[in-house]
Amino acid sequence: MYAVPVMDDSKDPQVVDQDPVGYIKTKNQAGSKIWALIKGRKDFILGQLPDTIGDVELVDQKAVVAANTSDFQQKVAALRNSARANDALAWYDGAKFAYRNRLDDHVTEMLDRALDLDPELVKTVREDKAAKLYANLVFHLQNNNQKQADAYMSIIKRKFADTDQGKQAKLFYEGKTQELTAIAMQEDQRRKDEAQKRLLARKEKAKQAGDEEKLKAIEQEKPVEEPAEEEVVLTGSADEQAAEKAYNDGYALYAKANDMGPVAGRNAVYQQAAKFLEKAGAMYRKLVEKSPTDTNLQAKMIKANQMKFGAHKNQTAF
Repeated sequence: MYAVPVMDDSKDPQVVDQDPVGYIKTKNQAGSKIWALIKGRKDFILGQLPDTIGDVELVDQKAVVAANTSDFQQKVAALRNSARANDALAWYDGAKFAYRNRLDDHVTEMLDRALDLDPELVKTVREDKAAKLYANLVFHLQNNNQKQADAYMSIIKRKFADTDQGKQAKLFYEGKTQELTAIAMQEDQRRKDEAQKRLLARKEKAKQAGDEEKLKAIEQEKPVEEPAEEEVVLTGSADEQAAEKAYNDGYALYAKANDMGPVAGRNAVYQQAAKFLEKAGAMYRKLVEKSPTDTNLQAKMIKANQMKFGAHKNQTAF
């Protein structure tokens, strides 16, 4: 267990930075509660240390930094050679990884690359966060976990109500299927338009800076690969059953990946889930085009598409 002892459980707890090991041992011997920032999957979370504590020793910070630096460099090398090499959000995630692991010398270079790829990075990051919350909202509603879904909707309303994804999440939560369907049918084109807008902004920035080399490099870049919608040919009444099966298979894999935490192999499970959900979404889209007034099919198409989006977005480079 990695933990940083703090004085109490206040909103802004004071870290015990003088002899933290002695502090923990003294409090433990006295039978007192010991509050600490305890490392979870990603962040340090305020909580109590267990009543029975084993050996307590200082972390070898140099060794931890060396291990994190090696991990970081491997991830950056993999990113440079991946389909996400020109994805601003992947580099932003790299900046967060560096910041969280106190690799301070690398934070700025990651952010610079992200901003270079997307001049509207702040907007993009907020839309991405809202979209992930939206996908989680759909997931928990599908799982009949209304309390958890309400919690996600509360966050969306509080922090992301002004985003496009936040507005769509609200429509989904309120059951306004027809309004949401009209937006969903145009989603692919909207994303292409936004990608083109970002590209033009980058070219203009390079032109204004007189950086011909960068302008040439931008023009030679491969675009971020978007998952292609599967071509579907409908054959009869069994198509809805096939779409339902593809969705359920994708949902089961999504749930499995969701329970795995940030471990090796999770991305592969999300990739498998995305394939089934892409197929389901494409089939439902064709069915909706055949029966444009069927709100049940519309709702299923929206769920499949958002879960597909979540399966892609939950795959991490860092």
